[in-house]
Amino acid sequence: MWGPSIQLYTLRTPHNWGIGDFGDLKQLVSELASRGADFVGLNPIHALFPANPEAASPYSPSSRRWLNLLYIDVSAVREFSLSAKAQQLVGSAAFQRRLQTVRDAHWVDYSEVAALKMAVLPLLFEEFKQRELLQQTRRGRAFLDFIELGGESLKQQATFDALHQHLRATDEALGVGRCSRKNTVAMRMQPRKRLLNSTTMLFSCICIYSGLLKSKLKKHKRSPKSEAWHLVYIEISQ
Repeated sequence: MWGPSIQLYTLRTPHNWGIGDFGDLKQLVSELASRGADFVGLNPIHALFPANPEAASPYSPSSRRWLNLLYIDVSAVREFSLSAKAQQLVGSAAFQRRLQTVRDAHWVDYSEVAALKMAVLPLLFEEFKQRELLQQTRRGRAFLDFIELGGESLKQQATFDALHQHLRATDEALGVGRCSRKNTVAMRMQPRKRLLNSTTMLFSCICIYSGLLKSKLKKHKRSPKSEAWHLVYIEISQ
């Protein structure tokens, strides 16, 4: 039995967006399977902090149940080819220049990768809502089932990410460390709609990328006394 151990974020392909993603992993698994490999050892791929992409250590996740949004292969999402807005944005000269810059970078530019992906993913969810949710298709129902199965854990994760994004944006607008009592009260009185929209978008991202990687995952703890150290193995079936 043999197989390589990789850091997913280090994978380089001509089509990824400056960071190795689930599409790259799928391709790698297929190529290794053809050579007789039995597994691929991965770095932890847990959820981190979308509002603070530079907090990128895979060993300091915000959740060990949910996955890292940056590993979504945006172009593999079905709605990517269907969304005129997404195609227009990604096809623009300015966006393509930014894509090429992160692809050419020696180190992963987490902030720019996150900015690029999070500019497009909400557009894909809007397309998904129109085509699947409102039409109550099979995929739309599967999305709702996923949310229900995720339960309180998924709700808390999405709420945390939405609040983190909102409060971080507020800090940047006011100046970190200069948040007065008046501004704090005003911040708390923001309309709920913004938070709900952010939560819905994060729900959508979690549900969209959850279906991209079909490989079976097994988690093996390195020490029963620590949840921080473990390997994720993907079994390869030929």
